[in-house]
Amino acid sequence: PAERFPAPDGDRGPDVAVIGAGLTGLTAGLLLRRAGLSVIVLERQRVSRAATAHTSAHLTAVPDAPLRTLVARFGESGAQEVVRACREALDTVETLCKELAADAGFVRVPAFRWSERAGDRDELRDEALAAARLGLHATLVDSTPLPFEVAAAIRFDDQALVQPLRYTARLARAFVEEGGSLYEETPVESVEAEGDDRARLEAAGHVVHARAVVHATQTPVGRVLSVQTRLAPVTSYVCVARLAS
Repeated sequence: PAERFPAPDGDRGPDVAVIGAGLTGLTAGLLLRRAGLSVIVLERQRVSRAATAHTSAHLTAVPDAPLRTLVARFGESGAQEVVRACREALDTVETLCKELAADAGFVRVPAFRWSERAGDRDELRDEALAAARLGLHATLVDSTPLPFEVAAAIRFDDQALVQPLRYTARLARAFVEEGGSLYEETPVESVEAEGDDRARLEAAGHVVHARAVVHATQTPVGRVLSVQTRLAPVTSYVCVARLAS
């Protein structure tokens, strides 16, 4: 059975409050704790039972936005910084798996973005060229491991797979052992500025005063209109199949 982490029994005053105990929140919490900060992680339900528990276990350094769109919006150097950050994030998960979670099965694998439509080939070619310029190991190919033909595909090398629940279970234990505070069943109801350098969080009947807040959630808690006005509900699907070797 998964380890339990009780709700808080009083108010708290850490350097950093992290909202959400999934893969993102626990990784951030552990790294911040190792940087010498006092950190608490607040989870509405149980550790890693929301988005992290329902992923495909596929880790990628390829941003969701088309790379040519990133270049158009932020310039070549800005897009390179986005890709660099994504690659470093993947490398961080690999490092932590080697240290804490060897049983999480981290393995480097290629990823593919493909199309069966011949008319998409030029778009995929241009995206592969942009990816290579920005620092990804990307090539345009004519075939994939899929059991059907494709018109073209981008092959991204050095992506990864991991068992997310094993990874986050080890992160949670390491975070607590290294002095972090982790609280389950502690929903954060509000986040408000408190003076010039602190935030006030209300969570499960308690108050947290923190110098900084990390929203490791699907959407920020409270009103963050610059983000929330750009959000829309999206359902994605994952097909799992065993391919012939």
